[in-house]
Amino acid sequence: MEYFDKKYHPPGTPPGTLTSPVSAAEAPLQIILVEYSHDAYLERHLTRVEECLPFIKSSTSTWIHVQGATDSKTMQHLGDLFHLHPLSLEDVLNSGQRPKIDQYEDHLFVAIALPKISKEQVVIEQISLFLGENYLISFHESLDHPFESVRHRLQNPDSQ
Repeated sequence: MEYFDKKYHPPGTPPGTLTSPVSAAEAPLQIILVEYSHDAYLERHLTRVEECLPFIKSSTSTWIHVQGATDSKTMQHLGDLFHLHPLSLEDVLNSGQRPKIDQYEDHLFVAIALPKISKEQVVIEQISLFLGENYLISFHESLDHPFESVRHRLQNPDSQ
């Protein structure tokens, strides 16, 4: 019985290589952009990373959630737009990382283990976060939406 679903590159792959071990057939890619402040909430489903450019420099907080099988092109575009460290981008694609926090000059990278019960066994999924000034980028490769309750609370600031 496998408890940790680790997905890594083959041995000998150079560091920083961005190839996804998850296929789009397993979990289709979704990019959800949420722009929020105390007074406003805007949610959009994007087809390309470039569509988030107008929101990057806004005074509100921007949350980009990438759900499903993330391809190397999407990862590279996000890395270029937000100046994300290439080894952290690789850690997103190589799920099964130990929980950790890496601090860089202008952002943090956080890998979190998400335990779930699946077919009467506990499996561990990975959630990856990049946190910078006024932005959050989150990644989760399965079909489940682990942040649904958070989005609901942002939509309804009076909810508890």
